[in-house]
Amino acid sequence: MQTFAILGSHPHISKEELVTVTEASLVAESNEVGLFEDISEDLVQLQQRIAGLQKLGSIIGSFTSHSIDDIAEFLSALLVAEAGEGRISYGISIYDLGDAKQFENLKKIPHAIGMEVKKALKGYGHKARFVTGRDHALSSVIVTKGRLIHDGAEFCLFTTPKGILVGQTASVQDFADWSHRDFDRPARDAKRGMLPPKLARMMINLSGANPSSSRLIDPFCGSGTVLMEAIQIGFGKMVGSDISEQAIDDTKANLEWLETGEELPSIDLHVSKASNLHAVLDPESIDVVITEPFLGRPRQGSENEQDLLQAVKELSKLYTESFSSIKQTLSPGAKIVIASPVHMLRDEAFPVPTRRILKELGYTELPFSEKLLYRQKGQFVARELIRFTI
Repeated sequence: MQTFAILGSHPHISKEELVTVTEASLVAESNEVGLFEDISEDLVQLQQRIAGLQKLGSIIGSFTSHSIDDIAEFLSALLVAEAGEGRISYGISIYDLGDAKQFENLKKIPHAIGMEVKKALKGYGHKARFVTGRDHALSSVIVTKGRLIHDGAEFCLFTTPKGILVGQTASVQDFADWSHRDFDRPARDAKRGMLPPKLARMMINLSGANPSSSRLIDPFCGSGTVLMEAIQIGFGKMVGSDISEQAIDDTKANLEWLETGEELPSIDLHVSKASNLHAVLDPESIDVVITEPFLGRPRQGSENEQDLLQAVKELSKLYTESFSSIKQTLSPGAKIVIASPVHMLRDEAFPVPTRRILKELGYTELPFSEKLLYRQKGQFVARELIRFTI
């Protein structure tokens, strides 16, 4: 059975994350959708682990024609087969998966399809509630608040060169949980940089590390975002370090606040320069490094080219010293995923040469299938995700 994934705001990272975790095969894609084969994991549990996906579900049918009546009859029969007592709730989303022309036609009529389904359900003797949104696709918020996963169904129609694929959503992203860990945690400091929890989780997943057997470190841990996300997916052995004592205090506060329902694992926290970690940690004691290093002084927007060149020079020196020290603590085959800063001046990029620095230090790159650049609208600093081993 094929699995569809509705991708997040950085779809190239979302696809890479899912393939790394599941070793699935990507068979078709668009800006919003990935279609995969060979996913054996439970989709609800997989959704809970993956940060970059809005929805996961299974392909349950296909049509070579675009007949509204045929699609409505198929969907209503499915709903009746799964119906319990009471009113049936359902929603319909439309996505392009390789046929943009048909997508433009079909996305104008989800309401018409939904009403035909409602009419058919009435003929079967069922009351129905058709959940709608303002766009061609229902958001995870609408699906959740409409209780379509547990008390109904969301159907996703994908326009392809061979016709329409029909999918049923199995799980959507828990937007409330992500928001809670991001905005409600007690310690947040924009001056030191705030790694988004979703990006931290994606980086951990992109390492391909086994949570149950790997010891993870964030050598620039800030307020502990990487450590918090590592706990969520089962890491039990972790180290956090930062040059700032306040950062370590913030990390402690956030970890104590974190609600997991279980006792928190043992986490070693150190106030230390990253360039001195070889004197703090035992050799070959670290299996995974996940980090967003210091990005430079907070940008004001008034910097010129010389300012950014100087920032890149200073950061290059810091990274060389830091990852030289960190290398001495790594076990054979250790994985390293870094969010490397790319300072932007209008449309010109000033990247820190982290990739070259690590190669010169003797690290071996584990390249992704494409360049993974993370940048939110309006940000002065983008992050390129890079992955290495030793």
